[in-house]
Amino acid sequence: MKFSKWAKWDEREIVLKMEVGKRTISGKDLLKFRGIYALAISKKTDMTGKDFKWEKDIVYFGMTNSIKGLAGRLKQFNNTLRDLPGAGHGGAARFLSKNERKHKKGDVLAKKLFVSVSPFFSSKPGLKPETSRDLKLMGRVAKAEYDALATYLGEHKALPKYNDKELSPKR
Repeated sequence: MKFSKWAKWDEREIVLKMEVGKRTISGKDLLKFRGIYALAISKKTDMTGKDFKWEKDIVYFGMTNSIKGLAGRLKQFNNTLRDLPGAGHGGAARFLSKNERKHKKGDVLAKKLFVSVSPFFSSKPGLKPETSRDLKLMGRVAKAEYDALATYLGEHKALPKYNDKELSPKR
């Protein structure tokens, strides 16, 4: 699986970039596909534009098979993070402490949050699955999330903080 370069959370639609063959796909074009994503919190280093590595700073892996693609799922994450209206994200709820106002905490967290994506370019953006091939692709997306978790676990002997439901339960 290949991930994009890292981007600051609030710049994800502008900064995300990925080399695909001889071309570069970036921003919104990268986020319209189904796929998996990694989130990292880095207090010391600006990860923007750096190649993806299985870093200890990674705190969450997620995936989407939504017709709205990665953009839709990351928007749901942002909605929960910042207590905005619209569909929410269960994984994002793990990032928020019960004892702090969500909106304030979410804005502070967003400044330290970085995202990298691994889109499945063979998916058809914006279309519901219609064929057995489409459904098999959706299965590969789900498997890729587990593969990412397994690779991280192998490297760091623990799951990413917010994928570990015992360590970080939903509020």
